[in-house]
Amino acid sequence: MTGPGVQQAFREGQGTPLVLLHPLFGSWRTWRPVLGPLTAHHEVFALTLAGHRGGPELPPGPAPLAVFVDHVERDLDAAGFDTVHVAGNSLGGRVAVELARRGRARSVTAFSPGCGAQTRDPSTTKEFGPDQLTGPPRPSVVRRWRRGPRPH
Repeated sequence: MTGPGVQQAFREGQGTPLVLLHPLFGSWRTWRPVLGPLTAHHEVFALTLAGHRGGPELPPGPAPLAVFVDHVERDLDAAGFDTVHVAGNSLGGRVAVELARRGRARSVTAFSPGCGAQTRDPSTTKEFGPDQLTGPPRPSVVRRWRRGPRPH
């Protein structure tokens, strides 16, 4: 996933720090259409989440949400950011909400924050293995997303 010539993040602009977090199966490149306007007002830090193309490697086995959030926190620390504004889509939105819970977000804009199984216990989230994050979505996963959540 990482290697020569692979850019793991985008960082540019001036102003208040804004972190952009992409959806499942994406990368920082998801945000390319809006980077120009945002860098005019913010120091934009668009990351590629762990286990995604260009992002940090994930250890073998399931990856709970905390693994993704921990990686983002390490990136924030390495960049010298204490708190930031965060915008995220889908999995990125869910990570953004968790960053706020941990006190790292000044504000959060979460578009369809997801990738968590809907259960009666809100602390339970679905785990994804690295093989599910590094390639194209499997047809069974896409079908489930199109149908929507299972009834309870």
